[in-house]
Amino acid sequence: MHKEDFKIFKNHPELIYLDNAASSQKPITVVNAVENFYSESYANVHRGSYSLSEKATQMYEDSREKVKNFINAKNSDQIIFTNGTTSGINMLAYSLETIIPENAIIVATKMDHHSNFIPWQQLAHRKHGQFKVVGLTTDYILDLNELYTLVEKSKPFIVALPHMSNVLGTINPVNEISSKIHSLSPKTIVVIDAAQSIAHIKIDVQRIGCDALVFSGHKMFGPSGIGILYLSETLVNDLNPSYFGGGMINKVEIEVSTWDTPPHKFEAGTPNIEGAIGLGAAVDYILNIGLKTLCDYEKNLTEYFMDNYRNINDIKLFGPNSLNNRGPVFSFILTGIHSHDLSELLNEDSIAVRSGHHCAQILHKDILKTPATTRVSLSIYNTKNDLDLLFKALNKARWTFTKKI
Repeated sequence: MHKEDFKIFKNHPELIYLDNAASSQKPITVVNAVENFYSESYANVHRGSYSLSEKATQMYEDSREKVKNFINAKNSDQIIFTNGTTSGINMLAYSLETIIPENAIIVATKMDHHSNFIPWQQLAHRKHGQFKVVGLTTDYILDLNELYTLVEKSKPFIVALPHMSNVLGTINPVNEISSKIHSLSPKTIVVIDAAQSIAHIKIDVQRIGCDALVFSGHKMFGPSGIGILYLSETLVNDLNPSYFGGGMINKVEIEVSTWDTPPHKFEAGTPNIEGAIGLGAAVDYILNIGLKTLCDYEKNLTEYFMDNYRNINDIKLFGPNSLNNRGPVFSFILTGIHSHDLSELLNEDSIAVRSGHHCAQILHKDILKTPATTRVSLSIYNTKNDLDLLFKALNKARWTFTKKI
């Protein structure tokens, strides 16, 4: 479905791309949007009073408005362009450092990607605070009882968690979690990492009720090097920027400077204009397909994978068995084969998967009890035939290494 929208599959018709949790391929409309901007409309934004700059600025701000509508933020001022999820989380952590008290408690989870784990760990170190980590249940679900007990007793300053695990595919009920945390500890700042969910699940930040949410463009058919930091109305107005330069200034004097209004106070320097425009085109692409159509298609593929992977002997899949709280991400081990060897063998059949700890070492060490897994992750251009060829290749790899049928 929709494979014809992606030129890479025309140039590599043999390719079975199953590494979408790392990065998605780019549709022709996104590629054209970036190319057309460079060839027809390129200029710096918010700088010039000439026509080309004004047009580029309008295109840049139009993309901000598209993202605002896509995640249902109240105002476009709450949408801050970043270099990606990692950049957005670090930006937020350094901005919060100016208001977080010494000895504060920060909470993350054992299913977090390093990008939503290390910045908070390091912030706790810098502020001499406590960094606490919530575990999982035996069925690979976030332990909500542990989380809520911790929040009620310790009233943490920050709770950070993923919307969808990039290893397990677990979908956390962030609406419920955010509401419960704020009822137990109204001042706690809830940060949602939506890097994995943004291309697969309808996100409504007003319904979630989070204080911050981050994601990257490259995982939702957009360009690399562009992302979004959404901030609540309170945070976007109260926080100071974490880096400084041109474009974010109101007034500069020898002793003191003041900042522009949001979101511009957070966007120092020349931004990734073409990336923002490409991200806007990616939003258009998803909406043209229809988010429900995309979700239903991927859910059908997820069900197909779950129904058929058990036909491969000696495979162990990690993650929820229920389709209700699982996205199209599957990490597994094949007994007797290291994940790196397996991915190299699959590559011989033009099947692209990811191997390793997937920037989730705590999860692999403490929960999965294995240093590495093989990960398959799906998108709108994958098919059941892709999965059939994967299963066939896994059986072939198993025979190659173990000589077992």
